[in-house]
Amino acid sequence: DTEHWAKNYINYTVEKGYFAGTSNTTFEPDNPMTRGMFVAVLGRYEQSKGNINLNDYKLSPFVDIATEEYYTKAALWAYENDIVKGVTPNVFAPDAFITREQAATILTRYLDLDEELSLDVTTAYKDWEDISDWARDGVAAATQHGLFVGYNDCFNPKANITRAEMAVLMARLDGKSFDLYEPPKEKLTYIGTFSNTFYCPCY
Repeated sequence: DTEHWAKNYINYTVEKGYFAGTSNTTFEPDNPMTRGMFVAVLGRYEQSKGNINLNDYKLSPFVDIATEEYYTKAALWAYENDIVKGVTPNVFAPDAFITREQAATILTRYLDLDEELSLDVTTAYKDWEDISDWARDGVAAATQHGLFVGYNDCFNPKANITRAEMAVLMARLDGKSFDLYEPPKEKLTYIGTFSNTFYCPCY
């Protein structure tokens, strides 16, 4: 099911081991990311760089995280390193969907991005005022560092981030944004051959 605008990014992140499918034959690119999925992808990414061993994370303060879920160890790593907090001191809510502004905030925290901005992000997005106060620094930093670019001059902060969008973000972390970009296929019509002319009115 990856005949999709993000197929190159999806295939790349699956091959790298950051993402797994939702079954042996499906990825479900337009489905929203859950908090459990999000930390699982980040944890696999961090482990692939040789920075951590997820098996080292075993003690959970959360009553809603089972011992052997695919996201369990990654959730504990993210929590212990102050990357993702629980929704309460003892509830992680792994099945809750994650919004774009939440994703930007978490990635800014994970990457420890410099929040000194040279870009006026308040004018970059038409819906800047819709971004939660607590998320604005994260959205601004993630935008300045090229992780998010928005849609039609909007950030859509409250929209749930999709699995396809997350795959694009992870490819961007690896510097693969342009390598994997494939322009949309458009039907072209031949209308003739033209020659360019140039007129200069200067003295």
